[in-house]
Amino acid sequence: MSDSNSMKQLDDITFDIAKILVSDVLNKYEITPDKKTNLSEEQKQEIITLVENLKKQVDEFLHAHNTRLVELDASSEKQ
Repeated sequence: MSDSNSMKQLDDITFDIAKILVSDVLNKYEITPDKKTNLSEEQKQEIITLVENLKKQVDEFLHAHNTRLVELDASSEKQ
């Protein structure tokens, strides 16, 4: 698998996970589509910050996981 293909897949996974987490947060606080437009600027910024933090955490996790897979693959090829 090429690096660009791997990165695309990681980006897709990151997006999907972030989308699910944001949906869960919105549901938790009972923010429905009709209430979304009534969010204050502060609330909107908090959601943006939350999503950015979640995306960063998911990216770090996937990078660590991908690095570990590469290490395992390299060690198995040596044997």
